[in-house]
Amino acid sequence: TVEYMAPEQCLSDPVDARTDVFGLGAVMYRAITGSLLVEGGESMGVRLAKQVLTVPAWPRDVDEGIDPSVEAIVMRAVRKDPAQRYETMSSLLRDVRTALAGDAVAPIDRSLEDVYPAKTPLAREVSTAFAKSLRESEDRESLPPWLRPSNE
Repeated sequence: TVEYMAPEQCLSDPVDARTDVFGLGAVMYRAITGSLLVEGGESMGVRLAKQVLTVPAWPRDVDEGIDPSVEAIVMRAVRKDPAQRYETMSSLLRDVRTALAGDAVAPIDRSLEDVYPAKTPLAREVSTAFAKSLRESEDRESLPPWLRPSNE
């Protein structure tokens, strides 16, 4: 379903192993927070747009009892930009084993921009249309600041 799809899948861009990492990360996110990565949206178009363009809440912002290493693993798995995700399931598993052993996993710098870089002309066009539809939607509070209309 859309809620577990990587941005590149939503835009029909090329996929690789990192796409599956995103899907597993989305399942892990739901397991530890009880929420989907991106909530809301009545229409399929708005749900797809949010999946591509909005950043989920950080797990420790939802529940401060979540282990920082678990948060780092999950948020690295669900980065919008595949280049910022784990390259393989093996590399994700390595960090899971590190966390299970009680060792810290390197945190993610929250100040890093997390935007999907559309690869094909069609994906760029669809991404632009998604941004427009989100700006016009009723659920503007969930938009990242760079997507909000300038008069807000």
